[in-house]
Amino acid sequence: MGKIRIPVTIICLLLAFTAVAAKQTGMAPSLQPPLALEDGDRVVLLGNSLFENELRYGYLEYALTTRWADRDVSFRNLGWTGDTVFGEARGYFTNPPDAYGHLIDQLEKARPTMVILAYGTNEAYEGAKGLDRYIEGLNRLLDKIDELNARVVMLSPIPHFPVVARPEINTSHNENLTLYTKAQSGVADKRGVPFIDVFTTLRQNSRTGELTTNGMHLNERGYYYLAREMEKQLGLRERTWSVHIDAEKLQADRQGAVIWDLAADDAEPGVMTFKVLDATLPFPRPEGGAASGPAAGRTLRITGLAQGYYSFSMDGRQVASATAREWSDGVALSGEPALRQAGKLREHIVRKNAMFFYQYRPQNRTYLLGFRSHEQGNNAVELEQYDKFIEELEAGIAGLRSPAPVICRLTPTQRN
Repeated sequence: MGKIRIPVTIICLLLAFTAVAAKQTGMAPSLQPPLALEDGDRVVLLGNSLFENELRYGYLEYALTTRWADRDVSFRNLGWTGDTVFGEARGYFTNPPDAYGHLIDQLEKARPTMVILAYGTNEAYEGAKGLDRYIEGLNRLLDKIDELNARVVMLSPIPHFPVVARPEINTSHNENLTLYTKAQSGVADKRGVPFIDVFTTLRQNSRTGELTTNGMHLNERGYYYLAREMEKQLGLRERTWSVHIDAEKLQADRQGAVIWDLAADDAEPGVMTFKVLDATLPFPRPEGGAASGPAAGRTLRITGLAQGYYSFSMDGRQVASATAREWSDGVALSGEPALRQAGKLREHIVRKNAMFFYQYRPQNRTYLLGFRSHEQGNNAVELEQYDKFIEELEAGIAGLRSPAPVICRLTPTQRN
């Protein structure tokens, strides 16, 4: 199938759609106007298991990649389970550098222009007595990021949920997490950086049991929720996609997409065609059922049809079939090109992050780079060879992050 030509007017409309939404109520002043990524940005995710576990799913990177699909932005995930602002989990048997030195070394090598920080969960085990030390360590790390001329976004801890641990344990630790979340918010406010409070929103979610693996760590649904919440608190438009076609008037109303070349087929009564281009790719749905919420729904309504059954195809592949009445009420689309592209993009992100993980955290680091490098240090050159795979996957990401125009066709399969 040849490339679809996109009229200049359609491109202008799409650019208007992809602009961020107007300011939202209840948002911290530091988030006005919403955050923006620029060509050449390197976004580094730095924190504890909240980011390391994200390596399996790629939702956070997917969210930012597709929001600025027209810009060349790269990502590096430096999440480390058990880590703190002091880098305590990053130590190796050999020194120097010490654990904090490793954290700073890894951060510098990633060459960030923006850092998203996720700390506070492990530090909160110290309770109120450790709060001052945490704030001091957080500011020291933020000072270092300033020295690197990188912007900052701070992400709160997530709460503990009563899935495994005894309720009284969860209550006690959540009280500490509340203190540390408030402290983070205060630091962010003083430094004028965006702060995303997912601790409060997750505690208010009545279906938290569906979002975690053990009450402490998010599952795939949890990261789907987290990415959407991050977008919301950054003031970004909801990924709502809805199209209403009036078959009699050949007119279209739409949200989240641009429609053009809407026409009836004179040679085939009842057949209607049009082209559609999404403003933004949808979120890939978590496995285990359709995700809930506006971001999951892609609804097509077609009114003014004669009674009967109609099938709807996108790029030659049938994605829905319904009666005229059902089309009039609205039909949720699934398996359509945008969702397939979204899934493939997320697969590339996850694979790329795995390659980088193997490179910067080799399991046999002591033999490759540490005090036993005299035995196998000659193999350290293989770590550099990961660059080729990372670059190839990033090229694939660049080719997948923008929505592609789609040819749509409605065909009567049975008329009354």
